[in-house]
Amino acid sequence: MTLKKLCAIYALLVGVIMILVWIGYFATGTMMGIKPEAPGLMFHITAEFATAFALIAGGAGLLANKKWGRDFYFIGLGLLAYALINSPGYYIKGGGNIILAVFAGSFVFTAIFAIAGLYIKE
Repeated sequence: MTLKKLCAIYALLVGVIMILVWIGYFATGTMMGIKPEAPGLMFHITAEFATAFALIAGGAGLLANKKWGRDFYFIGLGLLAYALINSPGYYIKGGGNIILAVFAGSFVFTAIFAIAGLYIKE
């Protein structure tokens, strides 16, 4: 498997999983037993969907060998890095140590894939 394909799959998976997580939230009202409550939560959800769509576009673009694929890949990863730093604040009150660990681990993987993306050959 090529590095480009691996990066594309990561972006696609994370983008799809982000959408599925929010669908789960809308269906149940909680995420992993935590109910995030914040006045600006809808802005956060909108940003998360923008991140997911950028990741999906970037992953699809990489797989299709489109010139814009790499650009969207990095835009998506940048949005994702920000979300992974910002999002734990919505869950910290609920004592969500597990979800905080998921965010930290995801940030490490995102950093690794961002560095890997620098080595993608056109």
